[in-house]
Amino acid sequence: GYNAPAYQTSHTDERSFNNVAGISVSSDGLKMFIKSGTTTLQEWTFTTANDTSTKSATVPTFSLETGASRDCQISADGTKFYYLQGSGTTWYIKERHMSTAYDVSTMSAVQNSHTLDSGYPYGLDITDDGIHVTLTHSRDSSSYAARIYYGTMSTAWDISTLTMTTYLSVIQQKGYKLRGLSMANDGSVFWYSDQGNLRVYRVECSTPYDPTSGTYSGLWDTNYT
Repeated sequence: GYNAPAYQTSHTDERSFNNVAGISVSSDGLKMFIKSGTTTLQEWTFTTANDTSTKSATVPTFSLETGASRDCQISADGTKFYYLQGSGTTWYIKERHMSTAYDVSTMSAVQNSHTLDSGYPYGLDITDDGIHVTLTHSRDSSSYAARIYYGTMSTAWDISTLTMTTYLSVIQQKGYKLRGLSMANDGSVFWYSDQGNLRVYRVECSTPYDPTSGTYSGLWDTNYT
């Protein structure tokens, strides 16, 4: 476990948008939400868990509010949906609810939100207990450095109770266009991707969930042709 994977399968859908900003898969591997960089959210259903080639022909969609949009995540029980939305240097983590789990047609209006303090967020991860939140912030051309932020929600799955507590500054050799990330549920290791170096980095945390305690322990070169 916790090592770089090999490619298993892929699926091309000519009807899908070409600006994918976020993907979140249900814990049973039968549902996947795909979000564009603007307003479109798609719900995919698989007949075989975690196998994108078995996607259903029916793809329900939902329109989010107007504005730039990035990574997303479904709660462990499928009743809540979180996503990054904003513009310029003003960004939020927003929370919507679904009255039927994993069903975008039952999506509510925005229920809660958290204003991010700075930067250009791209990647969002929430552990399955709904407590630990990790974000990647990409470096821009001025004052914002590439960073990995960490915080906790005092009430599980309530983004309005989020407090960001620490961050790791990433040197350019370890990435500068940070994108997606994933934290292990036990907080022992996390991965993040970098568009600039075309790599996925693996970091082990001596203090669970705390990126500042991290030690780089591997990388995965994604520069395939």
